[in-house]
Amino acid sequence: MGGAGGGGGKGGVVTLTSDSQVTTQGRQAHALIAQSIGGGGGSGGNAISLGVTVPPGAPAIGIGYTVSVGGDGGDGGNGGKVNLSSTGDVATSAFRSYGILAQSIGGGGGDGGYSVSGSVAITSIVTTLAIGGFGGGGGSGDAVAVGSTGDILTQGNLANGILAQSVGGGGGAGGNSLGIQIVLKAPKPVPGIPVSTTYTLGGCGGDGGAGGVVQVVNQGQIETQGIHAHGILAQSVGGGGGAGGDQSAFDLSLGWLIRVESALSLGGGGSGPPGNGAAVTVDNSNSLTTHGDFAQGILAQSIGGGGGAGGLCFQHGLVDLIDGVPSVKLRVWGNGGSGGAVTLSNSGAIATYGGFAHGILAQSIGGGGGFAAISEDFAISTLQKGVRAIGIPLPDTPGLGIAFAGSGGASGSASDVSVTHTGSITTFGHTSHGILAQSDAGSGRAGTVTVTLGSEILAQGANSHGILAQSVGSSGLGGNIGITIGSGTVQGGSGLGAGVYLDGGANNTLTNAGHISALSGMAVRATVGNDTIVNNGIIAGNVSLGTGVNAIMNCLGAILNSGPDVNLGAGNILTNAGVISPGGLGAICQTTIVGDLALEPTSLLEIEIGGIGEDELDRIILSGALGSASGGPAPLAESGSVVFSLLPGLDLASLIGPGGSVELLFLVPRDLAGGALTMYCDFPDCPQGFSYSVFHDESGAAWLRVAASEIPEPATLTLLALGGLALLRRRRKS
Repeated sequence: MGGAGGGGGKGGVVTLTSDSQVTTQGRQAHALIAQSIGGGGGSGGNAISLGVTVPPGAPAIGIGYTVSVGGDGGDGGNGGKVNLSSTGDVATSAFRSYGILAQSIGGGGGDGGYSVSGSVAITSIVTTLAIGGFGGGGGSGDAVAVGSTGDILTQGNLANGILAQSVGGGGGAGGNSLGIQIVLKAPKPVPGIPVSTTYTLGGCGGDGGAGGVVQVVNQGQIETQGIHAHGILAQSVGGGGGAGGDQSAFDLSLGWLIRVESALSLGGGGSGPPGNGAAVTVDNSNSLTTHGDFAQGILAQSIGGGGGAGGLCFQHGLVDLIDGVPSVKLRVWGNGGSGGAVTLSNSGAIATYGGFAHGILAQSIGGGGGFAAISEDFAISTLQKGVRAIGIPLPDTPGLGIAFAGSGGASGSASDVSVTHTGSITTFGHTSHGILAQSDAGSGRAGTVTVTLGSEILAQGANSHGILAQSVGSSGLGGNIGITIGSGTVQGGSGLGAGVYLDGGANNTLTNAGHISALSGMAVRATVGNDTIVNNGIIAGNVSLGTGVNAIMNCLGAILNSGPDVNLGAGNILTNAGVISPGGLGAICQTTIVGDLALEPTSLLEIEIGGIGEDELDRIILSGALGSASGGPAPLAESGSVVFSLLPGLDLASLIGPGGSVELLFLVPRDLAGGALTMYCDFPDCPQGFSYSVFHDESGAAWLRVAASEIPEPATLTLLALGGLALLRRRRKS
């Protein structure tokens, strides 16, 4: 048996306070650095055991065994608390030279010792056992706190303004194991059934250490000018579980008699969960500017450690034709650790100029499950002698010369993510989102994602979203997403960019009192959650709400400047108590709404006319039903109002001509719910000497008719039956 490795030492508490101006000029020359690092655990000792078993003489049968156990690895030491406070300005000018570096890191666990056990048997029953040592557990990182009020400038690649991190040490790898067994059987007529058994067990990998709590409060200006140079990077990372030890079993059997041979092979995995990430909090109140690609303004993340990989299983057998070879192969793998809660508050102005450079990236990520390793089995049955020497491979049957690689372990869960933004964010590069808030659990359970906004976000680059909020877990395990835009403008970029993108989640809500748009025209996009939009402000552009149970409520005083496509999904309802203006004022647009449209008494449809051609006026096309919000027969004006206007410079009278008329289709539903459509209508721009009327058919399709004739002028418009048509009583503009 191998001896156990010693444990690593602990890191102490570190406190650094600076009010000085600090400037560095070399590579990897940080301005301020505070670290507490635990020592690594020692490796376990190796073990080797060999034996030979021979019976005292016929007809006796010998019995023997060999056992070998590798030593366990030592645990890594924990990192200590780290506190850093700076009030002075700092500057660095070279590669990987941080303005401020504060770290607490747990030491890695020691590896388990390997084990070798072998035996040679003649007409004997023998057992061979080899067990690899267990890997040591990784040490945990402790709390890290950074406070900075001075200005920070870095000018190198990978040179973060502030890096604050607490990292758990990785678990040690499990020891490998090797079992070797050779069985020699005497020829006929010696009776007996020699039996040989080989057990090989790879050592389990050690647990990963946990990351500690991380807190950053920044009140100074930060500017970075390199690639992968974040303004603020705050992270808590759990250590990964150690990989399980590999195992190999080799069996050689010669002779004529029937024998039973069995082998158990168990590859090790993470003996427990890897480390979890802890809570991360960032509060920034001053300007942050990054100039390089992959340089985030603020990156706050809590990440669970990955599960340990299952050990490799190899079994090699050279056997007689008539011998059976039952074999079992198993592997154990670790689950992933969980990401902790992330809370971020920003009241400063953030600008990023590179590609893949988000203004704010806040994420809680569950560690991936360990993967099960490769399994190989070489069963060769071609060693028969003499006239019976016919080589026939064993059938490819589970448990008989064939092994299967297992699936990976479950991923860890992710926690809640909250972002509050009252400053301003501008991103200029491609795929550079204003805010990316993410709870990603892989195949675990994701947390809630909350974004609260009271100011401006402008994403100017291609494929850049103003806000991307994501909660993704295994099937049905995404958390709720809540986005509240209290004021300000949220603009997405061109290409695939969206103003607001809700990815995954469960029951998601977007409440808007600001202005949402995108250079691409996609104001709001969602994927698989149940998504509700409550609009009290302005939404301009397309809306696509994916496959869930969705709803849009365009409230009193709100404006939906709809793009060509508003997709709620069939059977879902857009309820309008505010203004729907296809394309917004000054543009002609035909909007197709996938879903139903319910009109409140305060509903207003704004229809602009740019000509008398079919595609020269605003139009709303519904895949579903049109009706009043009450769902019943609509009394007078319960369906709100429609207002028509002309684009500037259009001379409608000359297009119609003296004594002529024109009918312009502006509303096309699938059918009309609740009976007749009743609403007020107005056309302030109707040319002098012309009158207008609005009518619809039984399906609810509605037209504006403008004609050179004089008709009475009622106070309101109501529906009357006119053959197969329902007619809105006409109003004349003198």
